[in-house]
Amino acid sequence: MTTTQRDRDFGTAYAMKPAQTRTELTSVVRGTPMGELLRRYWHPIGLTGDSTDTPKKVRALGEDLILFRDKHGRAGLLHARCCHRGTTLYYGKVEEDGIRCCYHGWKFDTEGLCLEQPCEPDGGQFKDKVRQPWYPVAERYGLIFAYMGPAERRPVLPRYECLENMDDGEFVEADDSSIGGGGPAIIPCNWLQHFENVVDPYHVPVLHGSFSGRNSPT
Repeated sequence: MTTTQRDRDFGTAYAMKPAQTRTELTSVVRGTPMGELLRRYWHPIGLTGDSTDTPKKVRALGEDLILFRDKHGRAGLLHARCCHRGTTLYYGKVEEDGIRCCYHGWKFDTEGLCLEQPCEPDGGQFKDKVRQPWYPVAERYGLIFAYMGPAERRPVLPRYECLENMDDGEFVEADDSSIGGGGPAIIPCNWLQHFENVVDPYHVPVLHGSFSGRNSPT
């Protein structure tokens, strides 16, 4: 085989290495390096208006959660699956002081405390010994923030001068119409994977300025 022929055949797709995924920066579940780093901060997990007497599904840092607001106006963020039998609280009923599971009627307040166990003797003789997993929340700037890390490491929720002291005519508008680079409110990717694209400026004139037509990704 001549050198020219060998060079022409080199690098075919057959020689590609199997695809691999590096998760050091993209995996955010508990116990992973990035997951533990991000859990040292408060995160916006919804708009103030998202917390109502209708439970709302929330997925944050790889966890499925339920956001709601009791009739006293208190927002709560609980683990999606009831600690009793694992039924989703998404179908729970929000009441005066908490949310009631649709399966056996256990009721939890916004901090996961069990208030009632109607299927148990005396309304639940051990209700003070169980707690639905929950996360602290705080509302500011039209957003609901959650702290999802260890309790002893919880920082103060920051205040931002540019949002606290505004000139006449300025106001804070919180919405979920964009995640920073345009597009839907929720996209199936890791935040860091999206932001890596945001800081890549040259794709803007190439992709958004040059390509068009039926096969265009824009």
